[in-house]
Amino acid sequence: MPLKSPAFYTVLCDDRESAVIAALAQFGIQVIVDRLDVCDFVIADHGYERKTGRDFTASIKDGRLDGGAEDELLRAKFVYADVTLILEDFGTAFETQMNPDSIYGMESKIKASPANGGYGVGVAASFGIGGTARFLAAECRRLQKGPEDLPVKRSRPRLATLHEKQLYFLQGLTGVGPKRAELLLTQLKSPWAIISLIVQTGIRYIKGGNPRFANETDLTGVDGIDTGFVIDNRLLMGVDSE
Repeated sequence: MPLKSPAFYTVLCDDRESAVIAALAQFGIQVIVDRLDVCDFVIADHGYERKTGRDFTASIKDGRLDGGAEDELLRAKFVYADVTLILEDFGTAFETQMNPDSIYGMESKIKASPANGGYGVGVAASFGIGGTARFLAAECRRLQKGPEDLPVKRSRPRLATLHEKQLYFLQGLTGVGPKRAELLLTQLKSPWAIISLIVQTGIRYIKGGNPRFANETDLTGVDGIDTGFVIDNRLLMGVDSE
């Protein structure tokens, strides 16, 4: 028999999370099912990404957790006020071929604050589908004090500050994800300076058609910025043509 919960306890669930959706029913939690662009679950204005241990290691390998434009947790941080990664059956991560130091290193990085090079994302452990559902039910009790705390579906970033708006703007450039946007803005101070430097940085081609910087600018001194970045973004802005 399902447990009783206040009628306003509600979890917004991605429609691909059918097993957790079914498990939530035993806790008397209302469920709204939708296709979510960011996160797997939402309670109030808090997003939750669920990963099994094996999915966690796969995400490290395939770029879903690498600090790039497709990094799921960094995208979530731009959209929701708070984000938690639910690590379900985390022990299965160590049944893969990945080095345990890499697994623990990524877990540590996720929990660390951005000031210390981390994501600033909470991490919660759960045991199986039932454990994940039980954790989400506990979060409903913590976060939802009344009907006004219903989950909010977001697909665009929640941009409260000028800094956040600048970072989002820079991610429109080719090859710029959240971390590179932060790096560029820290070193070059403003989006206008970055755009201007892309325009000012010339490209020359040596024997064999290999590109080289034609001149040195503040942009060429930024770690990870290569000729491909400049070429792609000069094309993007119409400075050069294909």
